[in-house]
Amino acid sequence: MIHGESYKPIVAEAAKKSADKIYNRVMITHLLMDESQENRIGGAVGFNMRTGDFHVFRSKTVICCAGGASHLFKPRAVGEGMGRTWYAPWSNGSAYAFPIAVGAKMTQMENRIVLTRFKDGYGPVGAYFLHLKTYTQNAAGENYEEKWYDNTKAIVGEYIDHVPRPTCLRNHAFIQETAAGGGPIHMVTMEAFQDPHLEVIGWENFLGMTVGQAVVWASQDIDPKYQNPELTTSEPYVMGSHATCSGAWVSGPEDLSPPEYFWGYNRMMTVDGLFGAGDAAGGTAHVFSSGSFTEGRICAKSAVQYINDGAQKALRSLKSKSTITKRKSINH
Repeated sequence: MIHGESYKPIVAEAAKKSADKIYNRVMITHLLMDESQENRIGGAVGFNMRTGDFHVFRSKTVICCAGGASHLFKPRAVGEGMGRTWYAPWSNGSAYAFPIAVGAKMTQMENRIVLTRFKDGYGPVGAYFLHLKTYTQNAAGENYEEKWYDNTKAIVGEYIDHVPRPTCLRNHAFIQETAAGGGPIHMVTMEAFQDPHLEVIGWENFLGMTVGQAVVWASQDIDPKYQNPELTTSEPYVMGSHATCSGAWVSGPEDLSPPEYFWGYNRMMTVDGLFGAGDAAGGTAHVFSSGSFTEGRICAKSAVQYINDGAQKALRSLKSKSTITKRKSINH
């Protein structure tokens, strides 16, 4: 299970020990290009959110691992939960704005991810399906996924038979059943929660990842041990790290990728020296948190190799001084 509050401090402590200096709470607003060579990254600019100090970073490589885009569509949550989203509310599309602004090639930006979530609290369902082995049913108590098996197989072929069933295909059946009047859809938790161990895991899953869902259940007197909670779908998001492929077109690994998917250093965008991980990297869906973490490591190693190989000579000047002046005036 994911316990972000535990591993984030561990990663931060390692970074503090390995780096000469860390600039914290600096909001990067724009990337800068090197004017000595076309299509090569040269740095970034931003400001400190507490002091307002303007920073100009000159660098031989840049790794973009910002967040995708929430709030493009109105959240499903209403009333006291107004504004509640599943994906991070502070993710404003920086992962895409930065590379687009410097001319990086993007891929599959038309993708939108719509997720099945526990109603009102946006609690994720993946751990329940995979770890607790729960399943869903329609308002009549039927296993509606099997009802839509033939329909889905006609569209995707053998992929419908993969175990576990791909998330997008489960969601397809959910939407089809709801449109056909079979809703509301419920997650069958009453069976799994009879096991005290699984019951603890089910609650801890939210207390360690989506506390709001546990609070919603407690406030509405919903006990998954005695009542199957209702599911719903989220509003659409644009994010490349979960189950869609939105993001920058990045080079794949040398040992696995066909020529058309490999042109340089692993996870480097079409702008020389600019790397992407997580939401920023397109065409690499289902990386989630551990995969994004791993992509970050890949980017770091590739960036170091890029510099050590001499692919990036010494920076002469950033392109251009007028650009920095313009950005500074905007930030202030």
